[in-house]
Amino acid sequence: MSGAVFSFPASWRWLDRPPLQRETGLDGHVVVLLFWRLGCVHSRAALSELALASVKERERSVVFLSVHVPVKPDEADDDRVRRLLAQLPAPVVTAVADDAGDIERLPTMLLIDAAGQVQARASGVPRRRRLRDAIALLCQQAERDGRTPTVPFVAHETAGQGELRPTALAHDGERLWLASAAQRRVLAVEEDGRVAQVFGSGAWGKRDGDAASCSFALPGALAVHEGFVVVSDAQTHALRAIDVAHNEVVTWVGDGQFGADAVGGGFGADQPLSSPAGMVSHDGGLYVCHAGTDQIWQVDPMTGAAMAWLGADYGGEALKQPVALAQHAEQLWLAEAGAGALTCVDLAHVEVCERLTGMCRPSAVVVIDGRIFVADAASGEVLERCDGDLVARYGRSHGIVEPICLATDGRRLYIGDAAADAVFVVDVAAVDAATPARLRLRGVPARARLRSGPTASIAHPCHLAEFSDVTLRIATPDVPEGESVVVDVVDEADPILAAARDTVGVVRDGFVEVILPVQEGVVGALRVRLQACGRVHHYVLPVSVSEGGALEVELICS
Repeated sequence: MSGAVFSFPASWRWLDRPPLQRETGLDGHVVVLLFWRLGCVHSRAALSELALASVKERERSVVFLSVHVPVKPDEADDDRVRRLLAQLPAPVVTAVADDAGDIERLPTMLLIDAAGQVQARASGVPRRRRLRDAIALLCQQAERDGRTPTVPFVAHETAGQGELRPTALAHDGERLWLASAAQRRVLAVEEDGRVAQVFGSGAWGKRDGDAASCSFALPGALAVHEGFVVVSDAQTHALRAIDVAHNEVVTWVGDGQFGADAVGGGFGADQPLSSPAGMVSHDGGLYVCHAGTDQIWQVDPMTGAAMAWLGADYGGEALKQPVALAQHAEQLWLAEAGAGALTCVDLAHVEVCERLTGMCRPSAVVVIDGRIFVADAASGEVLERCDGDLVARYGRSHGIVEPICLATDGRRLYIGDAAADAVFVVDVAAVDAATPARLRLRGVPARARLRSGPTASIAHPCHLAEFSDVTLRIATPDVPEGESVVVDVVDEADPILAAARDTVGVVRDGFVEVILPVQEGVVGALRVRLQACGRVHHYVLPVSVSEGGALEVELICS
């Protein structure tokens, strides 16, 4: 495909925005395009790298886009895709495709130059420095060729933020610990639902320090270990530890980048990890799901030593995306998301002794008084192992939608639900069948807004008259009366304008007006940039054009 001119297929369905065309909306831009799928751990790591690169390269005329290709039925859920996108360090404009065309592996990244030619393609998780070097070369070439966009493309935010979005739970015998993707924080919750402690500033990152100044990217799993609450960060590929007694966070293992090491043997920040996930504390150490290499690793918190223990070339057992662990006696229970399985490992012999399949995408497992519970995030159920079978206990009839994490205090079962944006609790030891109830949290801090650069607002659609000069009115509530405002308008899809607009208007009665030369009837979108008083506002305006359209419209955003 290298050297071929790339066009976006009309069959792509764009999330939360009008369709985008490379030939119009991205003319003069370098484009980084990632094909990925929801259920692939390497795809999620690649998506995180794409978003992080967009933050680093925001001063360049480069656009970062993703194309989600559902492979399994449970991946064809736009809301789940939106929730994943909301976890990223920056907004990524995303389309959904029925198939990947000639793309053979997911994830695969394409680098497209400012002329629209594919200059490179690579499978797997991109290497951070190599990606930035390649982008720099393509941007320099575009500048030499005189290809610079009139109005740079700006990403928009997708829905799915939520206020909590639980990703992990753990209980230390006194308090419930809750990891929140929406907050990018870890919360200590009392039995009555009061948030007693908050760890994390809410900013995206990997900063160690006290409770208020430390930062997480995606705290994806929790485990209690000898006075520490260990946090597995899925986007910075690190194990972090909350020192409960001293209210501070330190990094135990991980260098901050996705690693391909399937052996280990390194120490602390010198040992890269690959999408670490669920953990369990045992005999002074940690067993950790190493989802990126389909393994279980052992970690010694005292020395920071980390090495492979089971999976791939270790133990003779093949695992598929291990994401959660629980221990009972000399057995280790494992949720394999890629296999749809609940697996039991005999610790004494380091071998699989039982595997129950048939789930869509198990996400968590917990043991309560010898009873094994597993959450299936994709099917929306919490199941229990009974006589070698899996029996559904809690599901949509109880308000459970996407159970992503589980925990217990020894009697009660806590269920973190990403879609319901809530934590449920149920007494599984009750004589009568108990119903899960929402845990009423009090004192949850406000979400910190990411500072990843400007974002565009999606306006309400407008209907314009064809072959006419249409007046577009844009509200300017923060601009003084009589102030000059610079307004630029370009096409993002099928051409609507007879010519791009670059004009200076004056604010009158809280509005500025722009004349748009509209041509024949089509359906498309306009990109609008408004500059006033040292501030810049970006809008995407969905537009339809026909003979019966309006001669005057107002740009209105929700």
